[in-house]
Amino acid sequence: MTAHSHLTGQKVNRFCHIYQSRDDLVKKIKMFRLLGQMTATSFQRCTTCDGGNIMYLATYEVDQKVGTHYHERFKKFFKHLQENDLIAGIAMTDVKGDGSLKPSEQADPDLYVHVVEERKDGIVVGGLRHTRLGR
Repeated sequence: MTAHSHLTGQKVNRFCHIYQSRDDLVKKIKMFRLLGQMTATSFQRCTTCDGGNIMYLATYEVDQKVGTHYHERFKKFFKHLQENDLIAGIAMTDVKGDGSLKPSEQADPDLYVHVVEERKDGIVVGGLRHTRLGR
């Protein structure tokens, strides 16, 4: 399961790929479904894939907005992951509100991910998550 990387110019493990098209997203979903069917468990590399793509976009947007250079630094880091077929450790947690209260007791319900609406075709979620990518 490989993809062509625009960062390295080489084929890389799809778990270390930055999406470049709708087709990339479809292939990622098919890969995740197949692995889920084959293993009936979580496959830890999915955090590198999803977290990496989130950070790729976020660093670009921050740089555009405030003139920093995080995106180039992130691309260098992610290229290293791709070239060495590494896994990045990702931690996701709710943003911090009042730690003495349960999520449903927070003054601002959007400090935590929560179901906003239930529909026949699924649910609508709201709130925030905090993602940190590192090695």
